[in-house]
Amino acid sequence: MQIEDYPVERGRYLIEASAGTGKTWTITHLFLRLVLRGVPVGQILVTTFSKAAAAELKERIQNVLREELAGREASGQSGDDAAALREKLLLQLAADSMDEIFIGTIHGFCQKMLHEFPLETGIPDGAVLIPDDARYREFLVRSFCRERYYRSGVPAGEQIPFDHLCRAAALAPRGSDAVEVRTDDKTQVYEDVLEFVRANIRREKERASVLSFDDLIVRFHAALTAEGSTLGERVRARYRAVFVDEFQDTDRLQFEIFDRCFPRGSDTLFYMIGDPKQAIYEFRGADIY
Repeated sequence: MQIEDYPVERGRYLIEASAGTGKTWTITHLFLRLVLRGVPVGQILVTTFSKAAAAELKERIQNVLREELAGREASGQSGDDAAALREKLLLQLAADSMDEIFIGTIHGFCQKMLHEFPLETGIPDGAVLIPDDARYREFLVRSFCRERYYRSGVPAGEQIPFDHLCRAAALAPRGSDAVEVRTDDKTQVYEDVLEFVRANIRREKERASVLSFDDLIVRFHAALTAEGSTLGERVRARYRAVFVDEFQDTDRLQFEIFDRCFPRGSDTLFYMIGDPKQAIYEFRGADIY
C-alpha cells in the first residue's frame, strides 16, 4: 500500500506494523500529507510511549518537512505556479511552527489537558507532578494503624509487620520500619488497609496539591466520563488529526480517553499504530483494543 493510498480526510484506522516495517516513516509522511492539505501543525496530535521516542519522532517530522521544502526549492518549480507556491508556504509555515504541535506521551497529553481545562477537571492551580505517591500512601497506612490499633489497644494474635501493610497498599516500604500490629485476621487487615488508602489518597494529594503519573490518566478519564461532561467535544475541537504510536501499550482507561475525545463517526482523522507482538505493558492490561 502506497502512502498516497492512506486516508487523510477523517475516520479511524488501525495500522499493525512490526519493527523495521517503516512505521515511523509512515507517520512522518502522513503528517507531511496533512500539512500539504493545509492542516495547521497545532491541530495535529501525536503520542507515543516515551519522552525519548517523542523527541525522536518530532525530529524526524521536522527533517521530513525541511527536506521536502528544500527539494521543492532545488527543483526550481515556477513561482507562477499557484499550487506549488501554496505548498511551499504551507511547508515553511509548518517548519516554523513546530513548537505548536504536541508530540509526547499519553501521560503528557493528559497533563496538558488537565491544566488547560482546570474547571472541567478540578485540578488545583499550581498542582505539582510527582514521580509516585508512595509517601502519601505510607502516611495513610500509618494513620490506619494509629486509628485502628494504637488508640483502641493492640489486639492479641499474629504480628503483621508495617512493611507488609505497605505492600497491601500497593507501595514499596521505605526504610526498615519496625512498627507492627497484631490481629487474628490477617487477610481482613490487608483488605481494610487497602480500602482505607483508596478512600483517602486523593484527598491527601489534593491537600498537598500534587499529582502522580497515574492521576493524570485517572483524573482526565473521570472528567471526560462525568455525567453531562462536554470536555470530549472541547478537546476534539482542537485537533483535526491524531496519531497514537505504540498503540499496543495503551490500557483500557487510555483507550477510553481517546475514544471519548475522538469517537467513531467524528470528523477527526484518527490513526492507531502498533504491533501486538511488542506489547511490553501487557501485564498491566495494555492491548490493541
